Amino acid sequence: MPLSGMLTCGSCGARTQMNTMRYNLSGSKLICQGCVEKERSSIKPGTTHATSIRLQREQMQQKMRVTGRADNAPETAGLQQARAAGAAAAGEGGEGMVSYYCRMCHFKFSRKKDAEVNACPYCGRESVSQAYEGKAQDLIEEASGEEGELFSR
Repeated sequence: MPLSGMLTCGSCGARTQMNTMRYNLSGSKLICQGCVEKERSSIKPGTTHATSIRLQREQMQQKMRVTGRADNAPETAGLQQARAAGAAAAGEGGEGMVSYYCRMCHFKFSRKKDAEVNACPYCGRESVSQAYEGKAQDLIEEASGEEGELFSR
């Protein structure tokens, strides 16, 4: 069922069709397509935003409207990663999986060994580290062993 009706843009105040309105980058208000383009053009290339997943989702939806399919869409990979993280959290993960965590938001997730992980799927920041799978005592013993080697030289 198509959306009909007019809404007022939260940024410029223009009256616009409801189905063309989108949330602004902070997700706090609905804005018209012109204001969306202004906001997105102000983002510097190479920076990450917590809303990058939302932008990818909107791009995928637009591509699906035009082509009817979403192959090679960035969100498709994001959905697969989110499913893999959910499966790993439910204990369905296993061999061939690597655990990661985000140093900024502390989100924990798992990916296949061959998957390239650049950014956190939760916050979108490029602050992901591989999680340590061992015990704390192992780290202490390893560090004390290295100290002994350093002092024996």
